Amino acid sequence: MTASSADGASAPGGGDPGEEEVRCAVGTKIYVPDAADVWRTAEVVKIQEDGSLTARVDADNELVQLKKNDIWYLCNTDVWNTTGLSAPTDLTMLTHLHEAAVLDSLNLRFDIDEIYTFTGPILIAVNPFKQITGLYDMKQLVRYIASSELPMPGVPSSSSGSSSNAPVALPISRQPHVFASSSAAYQGMCNEKQSQTILISGESGAGKTESTKFVMKFLACAGSEDLERRSQVEAQVLESNPLLEAFGNARTLRNDNSSRFGKFIELQFQTSKAKRMSGNRGRLCGARIQTYLLEKVRVCDQQEGERNYHIFYQLCAAAEAAAQTGGIYYFPSPKFRKAADAKAQEMDMSLFEPRDKFKYLTKSSCHQLQGVDDCEEFESTLFAMQTVGISPEEQMSILSVVGAVLCLGNVSFETPKANSEGSQVAASCTEYVCKACRLLGVQREALQEAMCYRTIKTAHESYRKPLKTDEAWEMKDALCRALYGCLFLQVVAKTNASIGYLKEVQSADDLLLFCGVLDIFGFECFQFNSFEQLCINFTNERLQNFFNTFVFKCEEELYRAEGIQWNPLDFPDNADCVALLQEKPLGLFSMLDEECMVPAGKDRGFNNKVCQKHGGHKRFGVIKTKPNCFVVHHFAGSVEYCSDGFLEKNKDQLSVDLQEAVKASTIPFVSNLFSAFLNRGTAEDGSGKKRKFVTVSSEFREQLGALMETVDKTAPHFIRCIKPNPQNLPDLFDRATVNEQLRYGGVLQAVQVSRAGYPVRLSHRDCFFDYRALADGALAAQLSQGTETPEAWRGRAEALLRHLDEKLKLDRRKKETDSPDRTWAVGKTLCFFKNEAYEILSANLMSVRVAAATAIEARYKCFVQRRFFLMYRQTVVFLQSHIRMFLCKLEAQRLRESRAARRVENFMRGAVARLRYLRTLENIRRIQAAWRGKQTRSQLRDRKLEEAASKIQAFWKMHKQRMFYTNLKKASTIAQLKWKRILARRMLRRLREEAREVSGLLKKAQDLQRDLCEEKNKRSDAESHVLQLQAKNEDLLKEIQKLQRELERAKEDVASLQASNDDFASQVKQLKESLTVGSSTPTTPQMTFGTHKRRVSNNADVPHSQEKDKFPTDEELKALRTELERRDAEAQQQQAEHEALIAELRAALKDAESACEYERTQRKEAEARYRLVLEDSSASSTHVRASSASKAAVADSAPTALLREKCMESDMATGRPGDSLASSVASAAPLSPPVALEPELWESVLHDQRWIDLLLLGPAGVGKTGLLEQFLVKLGDEVHLEQLRVSRKMEDQAPFSKLPQHYELVYSPDSQEGREREEARVNVLDFPGLSRTKQNPALRVKQAFVVAVVFDPTRPETCAEALQILTNVVLPARPKVSAQDPLGACISGRVYLVENGWRAAAKEAAVQVDTAAVRDKAAGLRCHYRELVHLESLVDEIVPLMSSWRDLLQQQRLAMLQHHARLQPGGPSPHASPFSLPRSQTGRGASLFATASQSGALGASAVGGQENGVEKSSSGVSAHRQGGLSANFFDSIRSFLSQSSMRPAGNVLASGKQAADLKLLRPSMKPGGTAMMKKLKTRSLDQHSVVPVQELQDSDSAITCVVFGKEKENRDYILLAAASKDGSVVIYRCYRLEAERQMFDQEQVSLVTPAASRTTDSKEHIGPSVSVHSRLVGHSRAVTCLFFSLLEDQLITTSIDKSVRFWHVDTGDMLKVFTDSSPALAAAFLPFNPTAFVASNSNSILRLVCATSGRVIQKLKVESEVRALKFDDTGLFCFAGTKAGAVHVLEASDTVNIRFKFKTSLGKGAVTCITFVPSTGPGQYPRLLINCCDSSVAVVECIYGPPPGVLTNLLVRHRVRIAHSLLPLRCWFSNFGGGWLITGSEDKDVYCFSLQQGANFKAISLKHHQAPILAVATNLQDTLLVSADSMGKLVLWRSLDFSAAGGGAGGARGRAV
Repeated sequence: MTASSADGASAPGGGDPGEEEVRCAVGTKIYVPDAADVWRTAEVVKIQEDGSLTARVDADNELVQLKKNDIWYLCNTDVWNTTGLSAPTDLTMLTHLHEAAVLDSLNLRFDIDEIYTFTGPILIAVNPFKQITGLYDMKQLVRYIASSELPMPGVPSSSSGSSSNAPVALPISRQPHVFASSSAAYQGMCNEKQSQTILISGESGAGKTESTKFVMKFLACAGSEDLERRSQVEAQVLESNPLLEAFGNARTLRNDNSSRFGKFIELQFQTSKAKRMSGNRGRLCGARIQTYLLEKVRVCDQQEGERNYHIFYQLCAAAEAAAQTGGIYYFPSPKFRKAADAKAQEMDMSLFEPRDKFKYLTKSSCHQLQGVDDCEEFESTLFAMQTVGISPEEQMSILSVVGAVLCLGNVSFETPKANSEGSQVAASCTEYVCKACRLLGVQREALQEAMCYRTIKTAHESYRKPLKTDEAWEMKDALCRALYGCLFLQVVAKTNASIGYLKEVQSADDLLLFCGVLDIFGFECFQFNSFEQLCINFTNERLQNFFNTFVFKCEEELYRAEGIQWNPLDFPDNADCVALLQEKPLGLFSMLDEECMVPAGKDRGFNNKVCQKHGGHKRFGVIKTKPNCFVVHHFAGSVEYCSDGFLEKNKDQLSVDLQEAVKASTIPFVSNLFSAFLNRGTAEDGSGKKRKFVTVSSEFREQLGALMETVDKTAPHFIRCIKPNPQNLPDLFDRATVNEQLRYGGVLQAVQVSRAGYPVRLSHRDCFFDYRALADGALAAQLSQGTETPEAWRGRAEALLRHLDEKLKLDRRKKETDSPDRTWAVGKTLCFFKNEAYEILSANLMSVRVAAATAIEARYKCFVQRRFFLMYRQTVVFLQSHIRMFLCKLEAQRLRESRAARRVENFMRGAVARLRYLRTLENIRRIQAAWRGKQTRSQLRDRKLEEAASKIQAFWKMHKQRMFYTNLKKASTIAQLKWKRILARRMLRRLREEAREVSGLLKKAQDLQRDLCEEKNKRSDAESHVLQLQAKNEDLLKEIQKLQRELERAKEDVASLQASNDDFASQVKQLKESLTVGSSTPTTPQMTFGTHKRRVSNNADVPHSQEKDKFPTDEELKALRTELERRDAEAQQQQAEHEALIAELRAALKDAESACEYERTQRKEAEARYRLVLEDSSASSTHVRASSASKAAVADSAPTALLREKCMESDMATGRPGDSLASSVASAAPLSPPVALEPELWESVLHDQRWIDLLLLGPAGVGKTGLLEQFLVKLGDEVHLEQLRVSRKMEDQAPFSKLPQHYELVYSPDSQEGREREEARVNVLDFPGLSRTKQNPALRVKQAFVVAVVFDPTRPETCAEALQILTNVVLPARPKVSAQDPLGACISGRVYLVENGWRAAAKEAAVQVDTAAVRDKAAGLRCHYRELVHLESLVDEIVPLMSSWRDLLQQQRLAMLQHHARLQPGGPSPHASPFSLPRSQTGRGASLFATASQSGALGASAVGGQENGVEKSSSGVSAHRQGGLSANFFDSIRSFLSQSSMRPAGNVLASGKQAADLKLLRPSMKPGGTAMMKKLKTRSLDQHSVVPVQELQDSDSAITCVVFGKEKENRDYILLAAASKDGSVVIYRCYRLEAERQMFDQEQVSLVTPAASRTTDSKEHIGPSVSVHSRLVGHSRAVTCLFFSLLEDQLITTSIDKSVRFWHVDTGDMLKVFTDSSPALAAAFLPFNPTAFVASNSNSILRLVCATSGRVIQKLKVESEVRALKFDDTGLFCFAGTKAGAVHVLEASDTVNIRFKFKTSLGKGAVTCITFVPSTGPGQYPRLLINCCDSSVAVVECIYGPPPGVLTNLLVRHRVRIAHSLLPLRCWFSNFGGGWLITGSEDKDVYCFSLQQGANFKAISLKHHQAPILAVATNLQDTLLVSADSMGKLVLWRSLDFSAAGGGAGGARGRAV
């Protein structure tokens, strides 16, 4: 089976594909083409007969069809060592060397920050776009300098064909680095006495300039005796770089510091003539620089986003700085980093202006580089000029020319009025023309005429021709370009002259050599390619031709050294392309020069000529549809060139008039520029001789020819710089971009050259051992014998290959033995193969291995079947024995029955005798009963006496308690009086202190008086406004009453009209009937006499003389009809008028009512605003009295709290909780009945989660932090002061990522001397300005009692922004409570608008805000207004509010409990409190069995005594649970501890140790109520009794991760963190049940807090069993991993949004953010170094990161992305699960390093979770529970040793099957019940597998979810299980406890869990 491969083809960039047939087998790893990634790995799954392949892509399992002629490559075997997956340092060591392998290896090395790689003689350098620690430091430089063995890089070693799994310890010179290439060049020059050249190429932004700097740094330091102090030449060489960068570098779209010229630097060294002499070193003695093709067009024009040359911006920045010192620039400035070495000088900058004044610098919006100070760079340029030897006068001349170019750029032209064909300088530009002439030293009139006129010379005369405006513009730009170009050449020439270049040596024993550094442009191919690209690509063609020749020689030397023949015709050659471009006279450049000589030459004519001449050339292409374009097929690809502008760019001429004007300059430096460096355009030189016309192309070809002649004489070294991505981002490898650069840079051509001969090379020994399996057995055995010398191995390999050649037909072309075209050859040290032979051997070896594997598989299957046979036979024997035993048992049963029959007879006889005995016994019992009754009645009388005595005792005790209460009340009154006395003394002391400050007091009094007057005026205005509104309201009411009366009258009129209308209608109807009856004709209506009489009586027009018995005539009937119609029309018109009147009255009434309602609303708002203004005014003026009164109120409430505490102690002593507390609280502080509360108040009271006392908001820079800092200084809180200052420093470093700062302050108001100071804890959150943070303050507003929005009255914009914050942020987030009682105020909290008057009080700025208007606006928003100078006054105001609000919430909750207890069936009981809270409907959490708890009889309460089923605990536990009435009540609700009188049927647990050991969760909840029991019966519970108890849902997004926190003694809850697919993270509080508390106390789960401090924070929980602790907002995409820190104060999360974030658990603030270049998948802390963590990303990279600094310590590469990380219990080994289904074992041998140890493959399904299970006892190995996407969970044993403690192997012991193929499922381990594996599944069930020995992985499933379950977790006590599904639902599971559910009194009492 064969298939066509491109392994033998040339690179896709050029050449014809090979004709070789490569064989491969099923299972072979290959590279297949891909549009995005260029090449992707795949596995061959099928081979067709026609040679086509079917391969499965590894990344997404996609099947790809490859036809016979499609291109694909073979993959190399992965190489693993301690650094993980690695690639060789030299890519020629790859077995398969091709484009895909090179690209893949570079990608792998780039991912682990290995940016340098050898490819034969080429050093590939990939720009990392970041600083890599230690890569270029002095220590690294010294290592390369000090290395003694420095072989030439790129020469393949003897083991290039194979690579071992262990990392090869290469010498320092063989490790790829830019210093290695530099060191090789230096050593070659010193030892071989031959000049060297380092050729550096690459596209813009690839790092060529930086590489050149490092090369020059190394060469300058290599020969230096002292690295710290260099010679003058060395310093000049190094400082020439910043000088040339200033004049020749600019910002482009690809690079901020792009070199816009090519340069060749010759560094001259002086060394001894003796070759290879020890200690022979070369000393740098000179240098010279040659430049090529400066981009002069950039001076006049730049694209958007680019900049001009750096020197322009540096000069303008210096001029702007000098303007502050009178136009004089003083160098060096104090901040210059090399000020100590610089010479001081003064420079006159008065003629220069800032950047924004010049047109040449404002054509692009980009004018500032990020992180670069142009003024500082200007000083670096000046220092470089000083170093290279440019005098201050020459420096000013250089800067003057630069300034003149800028001034000329501002010159514009206009058309003269008298000459429309001419031009003149615009009058507005006269200033800049004068400046330019002054800087250049030329005459203004001469310069203006030269720019506007052109001199034309003929044979006999010359005349001046005026230029048009556009021609003058072009002439001016050409002058600027020529000036700058000549200036650049002058700077280079001056630098060369200053450094010097020796012509001869002083000593005859010394030798002068040089090391050249060529920094040249890379191959360019754009959408539009012009003359510049043709020159650049011609340069690369010449260099590629040189490279091909060099590699050809290297290969020739290798084959000659190995003694094998080869065919040199196989190597590629681009000499024909070079000839096409430069050959004379028909080359493209020669024809271009010829066309420039033609007087009427055109670009189109040149294009036609070259197309006609070279149309048939294989390197030339013609585009018929584009007559101005042609194509050149370069070595790297075809490039289309547009010939437009070729002639103009090639001539590059400047007007003779302008040249003469500049040469006439009075400044010698300027006049010499054109004379020395402008060689084109003039007809004569200085001697009067004719000068040859020189074009740009001819000059460039001469320079390039001279360069190549120089390079040909040297030993070359190649450095190819690669740009990894177009965005210039770190850690991003764009494979398509890199592959294109590899092709353009000639790297793939180098691979093609290497592949042309024998690309596969193996050592003799490896070749023999690899392919001896293909030989016959006898020959293999014969060859295996003998010695192991190199000659013996060579003979064996050659004999084996000859045998295989005959057997497998390796050489299908049947060449001679010594023919150079053979497909294999055996050299002296290596075996060489062409791809054809190697693939035939590999395919046959694969077939042999497959056959061997089949044989092994057959033997194994035979072994397995034999074992089954033996087992079946043993089973049959076993069954036979049991059947025989069964028959024997039947016989024994028959014998037992016969014996039993006899025994029955005996019992019957005994029964008769027993009956007689029982009768006698009954008579005796009756006698005893009569006697005992008598005795009992006597005891009953005595008991009544005792009960009476008990009542007397009870009344006496009540009397004592009442007396105690009376005394306590008196004591509380005395305490209140004493406290008021203390407050009065404080007030007195404060007033005395204020009295001392007379001036301050007077000012304060004046301010208060002014404020009081303003408030009185406002009050009077408000009162008058209210009175006006009342009067207006009364008028409106009167108007409404009047309208109502009119409406009533109108209604009455309408009713009367309606009645008359009805009567009239009835009369009309009767009349019509009568007319119809009485008519004599068919058309005349008939009328009876009676009807006629009634009608006539109503009509006055009818004559009364008619007779009664006569009928009316026709005229009368007609008149009656007319009258009838008229009356009908009048009635209808009147009815319509009445209806219109009614509608008008109703509309007026409606308008009046709406106006009244509007006035009523306005009056309410005005009254509310008025009350708020009055309150604020009173609070501002009498703040001290209000504060004292509030504190007194708090003191008044202290006896109530003392009374409550005392009653609770009495309850615990008597065992009757609830009675004393209820009565005492009712008497001390009556509770408002909660039945009047609205549902919103119920929800707010139950779910109140506010923990922030004071939230400071406001715009940036209003002084919030300053107020807080003053308050902290007054408190003397150094800890929080330091925190504030540290946060301020962090803000200065990152001003747009400030985080909110939380301060928990202990505030002590002033107290009297000798008395204790009262302390109040105040939680203050300083939220930064919205412009400085990315966090949303809405969540913090919801968590705060009081919100203060601060503004600065001296800055009006802050006031407007503060009002916007109030309107848009604060008020929408506050709870909307309509109730106006104190509880409503408590729930809604307070919002303040605070005026920070500190700056105004300090007279730093004047108040610019109308505070009265702002106060009115605040009142309109229902916000309080305060004017503060110190924060203390606001804290004094809110501290009493906080205390009263918290007491009110606590009292309301207790009242709700009592009210809900009264609503339960049977009423309240003195011994039990059966209640349950209303179920929350907010979606956050809802109990599944709330109805069962509310409707069923809950039984006894779990509070205290024997009736509640919990025994009294020890004194320590009592102390821990002291005062726990309300918490125990809520525990009874949360845990459903209400007991039933009997156990549910079918739920009786099997007694015995085995049933208890296999329990899934530790029982923690008792079933309560009959309704719950009915529900439990319907669930068919097994012995585990695990039921869902609560659901939580915060969003509809899938929950990806859940984790529990630790068990801590100092809190009554555990934390549960859940992360979602939408990036949200919620931390819940799961409060412990009573059973869990007792377990915790008995077992001492936590070891963090000592037992003696349990009661320090024993606040009882009142509320739901689960509440939200905090919300973490910041991630924008799915969270992939989360875990708590060691102290559980931080939560760490990783996300698809490419970040690892650290969060504060309590506040939810984001503490740190670490970004990655790709999605972060998993992370874990190093156990022995908590300051470092390991993180994985989707690029298959593991990073070891320092958590404090964010520095990446180490990178490790694996074959696919790591999705799970877990450390073992030793902390030394880390398990990494990959997408490919493998588990990598990493060793954390020290705290700053991880090493790859080995890997184990589990299958092809991705690993999504790893859980480590420690060893449970002797003989038990630790285990791993691993979720895989192949529908299984693997149980893997970890084998440690030998040596002890070292992990050596992983063994898969078992696989349990679950539904898992796609989603990232997670598992958990529960230690209770012998150990359980708990995992989610895609079939919506939670699966639990027992891990106990002998349980055989028994499985149970928990059903409740309606969506796939992604994550599960249990707490440390194993009492609570949580499961999360893809619909965003969390379900909490608990195990029921039936131990106390037995019948009788004993079951009712029970015991504690």
